[in-house]
Amino acid sequence: MAPFAVATEMTLASSPADDVQVYRGNADSEWTIHLVPHGGYLLALILNACMQHQAASHNPDPIHVTAHFLRATVVGPLEVHIRTVRTGKALSNFSAELIQDGAVNITTHLVFGVLDASTLPPPEMPFNLHPPALHARITPLTTHPSACPPRQFLFFQHFSGYLDNYVDEALGVLPNPSGGIAIGEWLAMRDPADKQLTLPSLAFFSDIFPALLPSVVAELGPSWFPTVVLSLEFKAPIPRGTNSVGAYVTSRFIADPQGRHDVYCELWTAPQGEDDGGNWREKQRCLLVSHQTALVMSMAMNEKKGKGKSRL
Repeated sequence: MAPFAVATEMTLASSPADDVQVYRGNADSEWTIHLVPHGGYLLALILNACMQHQAASHNPDPIHVTAHFLRATVVGPLEVHIRTVRTGKALSNFSAELIQDGAVNITTHLVFGVLDASTLPPPEMPFNLHPPALHARITPLTTHPSACPPRQFLFFQHFSGYLDNYVDEALGVLPNPSGGIAIGEWLAMRDPADKQLTLPSLAFFSDIFPALLPSVVAELGPSWFPTVVLSLEFKAPIPRGTNSVGAYVTSRFIADPQGRHDVYCELWTAPQGEDDGGNWREKQRCLLVSHQTALVMSMAMNEKKGKGKSRL
């Protein structure tokens, strides 16, 4: 059973003369939706390669990623090709493509900078909106994880899930006050090799809920929910020693054709230890915000796509 840290390893292969840096990896058979590798997992592979590419630079952290999923990836070897678009003082821009059999399966644009503001000089014009600021958003999850019931979900062999009691009715989904549906859940990594959350793992977590949201709206047979476009904005560095995260996910529009639907996700730090009765909600920080467009398709289409062969 490959832990996430192992299943997302990428290795520098070459740096061709045309300024494309190539990393090689493998889409692991355990990190699939039925037969097709999970979209957030594949984005984690791309992100891992790009973070290695930027590790020694002055802009080592992903700030924003936009990914377009052009075709299904299959289990097996793959490459990530990285091109520098522009390198600036504060931000650097790259494009990265996930390639199998000579075809581009996923194309991404990435902006890198510095997530930890404490490592930078004080800004000339401070502009922050986080607690204790008056209008700051606090975590929308309302129940401490120690008081939440466990629930099995996708990849339960690797992660533990605990439904937020505020949204635990109807399989964890409630009508959203502003329209649509919402789900809240605490997630913790199980494998000792994954005892520290990473930025690539946040990319994965941002994409594990779309399958649940449309299935609440209609009685669906065996279905697949492929991602079309996924954008991530990383908000803050992950605190050291953190292996759990809070996820709040909403969808407001689900419609034909193809059951096309939007998914909005916030990933938050999770309180460590037992509830001390204090203001634990105000102490959490948002780590990532994502937006996604996904489809609803039959599982037969998943099987058709997943039976392809990788010849890399």
